[in-house]
Amino acid sequence: MGIIKLFCPFESLLLNILFFLFVCYILYSIGKSLYVIVTNYKKVKQYNQEIDAIEKKIVETKKKLKDAMNS
Repeated sequence: MGIIKLFCPFESLLLNILFFLFVCYILYSIGKSLYVIVTNYKKVKQYNQEIDAIEKKIVETKKKLKDAMNS
């Protein structure tokens, strides 16, 4: 009986349906937020890898320029 009261806390059927829809909306919002966070994290990780690769190229180019100017 306790489990039924947890999912249907109201006496009215309409209130129980509205409560169920409200809980579903909250769960949907949490899931959507988590999806956005995960996809943004993956994009940021990819961008950071691209930036690191560009920084390595810049360092290599600076070394080549120094060597060219010294010789």
